[in-house]
Amino acid sequence: MNFDSPAGVALDAAANVIVADVGVSGQDSRLFRIDAGVGAGILANNKPPGAIYAAVAIDSSGNILVASHPNHAPPQLLRFHPTSGAVTTVSEGNKLVAHFGIAVEANGSMWSPMFATGSSESTL
Repeated sequence: MNFDSPAGVALDAAANVIVADVGVSGQDSRLFRIDAGVGAGILANNKPPGAIYAAVAIDSSGNILVASHPNHAPPQLLRFHPTSGAVTTVSEGNKLVAHFGIAVEANGSMWSPMFATGSSESTL
């Protein structure tokens, strides 16, 4: 298994490792799952057009939460269901903001630091 530019890593309750890989220039951004006893494979390659996976976290239900930053697209927080592969957009910003991390609390609240393009300030 080769990664181009791993940007985020999370561990689920079953000790599987989830990796958000930016890819080469964001063109082939992917999520990988390294199964605890099996090996590695691509978990999700069905991202919204232009999205670049930048960070990953796991919620208390086992859903995979992904922060993307734009490549000519609005930044998004996405939720992937681990078994069905269903993708839900949790939130979407404007093209001038980028997510570069994600954390989730036990109650489901999500936090993601954002960087405004053309600004020297970041917000949470």
